[in-house]
Amino acid sequence: MYNPRPDLVSPGLALPQRYKVRGGSRKIIGVQATPTITVIDDASAGGETTGWTKNIDYTSYSYGAVMSLVNTTAGTRTISNVVIKGKPVEMLQGAEGIIHDAFIDYNSVYEDGEKKVEWGNDFIVSVTQTNQIADYLWKEFRTKKHIYMLSLPGTRYNYEPGDWYWLQIGGSGQIEYIDSVVEVFQVETYRAASELGNTMVMLKEVQEAWKKDSTAYARFIASGRTYNLPAQLGGIRVGSQYSTDKCDVYCDGTSDEDEINQAITILSTRYGGGIVHLTKGTFKIDGVITLMAGVVLEGEGNATIIEKNCNDYAIECDGGAGTEILNAGIRNLEITRNAADTNDILLIYLDYADDFIVENVLMADAYTDGFQAINCDRLYVKNLKLEEFGSGGASTGIQFDTACTGVVSGLTVDGLLESKGNALTCLDIFSGLVVSDIMIKDATVSAGNLIGMRIATDRCMSSNINIENLTSTSATTVYGLILLNSDLCRFSGVTIYDIDNSHTAANSQGIRIDEDASDCDDNSITGVLVTGCSGTGIVIEGDNNTFTGRTTGNGTQLTDAGANNNVTALDST
Repeated sequence: MYNPRPDLVSPGLALPQRYKVRGGSRKIIGVQATPTITVIDDASAGGETTGWTKNIDYTSYSYGAVMSLVNTTAGTRTISNVVIKGKPVEMLQGAEGIIHDAFIDYNSVYEDGEKKVEWGNDFIVSVTQTNQIADYLWKEFRTKKHIYMLSLPGTRYNYEPGDWYWLQIGGSGQIEYIDSVVEVFQVETYRAASELGNTMVMLKEVQEAWKKDSTAYARFIASGRTYNLPAQLGGIRVGSQYSTDKCDVYCDGTSDEDEINQAITILSTRYGGGIVHLTKGTFKIDGVITLMAGVVLEGEGNATIIEKNCNDYAIECDGGAGTEILNAGIRNLEITRNAADTNDILLIYLDYADDFIVENVLMADAYTDGFQAINCDRLYVKNLKLEEFGSGGASTGIQFDTACTGVVSGLTVDGLLESKGNALTCLDIFSGLVVSDIMIKDATVSAGNLIGMRIATDRCMSSNINIENLTSTSATTVYGLILLNSDLCRFSGVTIYDIDNSHTAANSQGIRIDEDASDCDDNSITGVLVTGCSGTGIVIEGDNNTFTGRTTGNGTQLTDAGANNNVTALDST
């Protein structure tokens, strides 16, 4: 809001950038419709608080709006933040008058640039007159005209070229909304013997009616042009419940997936894709966010939080064989669950999502599994992190299931030293991916096996793997790295540290080459260091597996149950 007493503003107070770019010749003098007020105080735990009577008067004063907040509780409240949302009315500082963004034709501005239109006299004194003149000027200066063709049953001789009609299809707020004055310029009738016939009427738009009563969102949808959006080009900006950023859509903290999914659908189906940008804040969802072709969902780092509270995924991209979803993605945000959400379901699920990008995503406190990708070609995953998972039962933190290809780097699974009473697998790979820069640490179980990283595929390439501080406090076994029925895998730079069983010391293994159901042969692990394991550092089954590096400080350094293994370059001192 405009401050009528600029002399009372602290010299150190900095206006947000979005107000600075308006230029010094403008000031906000009011809002278009009743704004919303959100009060956050010391009793609200970061959300909207109750106990306040909120009023705002934006019509009585010429210098701006006046707001009052009345504490209706018996206690003392300290306000930390007040958020006011409303579409502003601005006044130019000079003699130019008042502008109102409902009269801006974004389509014309984008295509033809801004046009200076001068009008006015001493007789224009009311808002009604301003509306009428703006209506006339908008129609008069709008150059694009439309052609409509109607097919009508019967032979209609009452339509003649030159007739004017008012054509209306749809209504305010609907996706299709045609409201125009049109002129008949061609009429054709057809009729065969013993038939009713048909009449084709060609209509030329004279002027499109001013749709002041439609919503800005409906006008955006009906326009078919993303650049009508005032917040950004080529995408849709979605604001969180308390966001004061300029956005195209604002969530209200309830079923926020509705607004997000609507934005995704518009960009994918109408424009072939784009960016749905989520502002800082928490987006509370009680249903799944469904990604579609060409759409990237992005946030503003860990300041953008999607909080799941439903028996569904937080985010899914679910295609099919022959109907793969292409070029979607997630980046720069955090996904977590509400404490009341105890549903046994993933945070992120991808199936037949080809050329999918996951970048700079944090998953926090998954009740069971965190992330799964299956049947996805050309995946690109960078800096995907999971902090704590598995409170609800046997769980896998991050899983790349069968039939995936691509590049994965910067994976982190951090158990945060929280003990779980069930089996956990931190990272599962069932596809021949190229994997690098893996960190798995600080996971503890009191029941069930604990696995740091499991490879159950042929020809997996991996480098820079660090697995440390995995602990079992029961008689079950804890493993750092397992190769299960895998051939021709190549690993380099593998560090395994402190894989311990505090109940039965021997039930821990740093690295295991495991022939469970089939061969596990011809694998190579170079630059390996296994140390500090209470049980065995390296256990080998299968043939022709090659190790170079060091195993030291373990209960047992090496157990070789295979044949023809080259372990001569393994230092066990």
